Amino acid sequence: MMPANTMTVRIGGREYTLSTEQNEELALRIAAYVDRKVNEVSLHTAMNPEIAAVVAALSIAEELFKAQEANDILRNRLYQAANGEETELP
Repeated sequence: MMPANTMTVRIGGREYTLSTEQNEELALRIAAYVDRKVNEVSLHTAMNPEIAAVVAALSIAEELFKAQEANDILRNRLYQAANGEETELP
């Protein structure tokens, strides 16, 4: 088990202390990405920070689901190509 990294990050104008076993650089990049998403939502709407965070989380989840779907399609194409099956282009 790796030792936990503890760091302070700023998301949506508030500071949070994180404790993670992830690489510190990766954790900071993730926090910065979440901060950008929260700030994007906040810039375009006049909503309270909690709602902005939820809307940002939904946006990030949508990105994740689309990336997973694209990954599944590519994996299927690779499997088909490796097995000599024809693949359809989108």
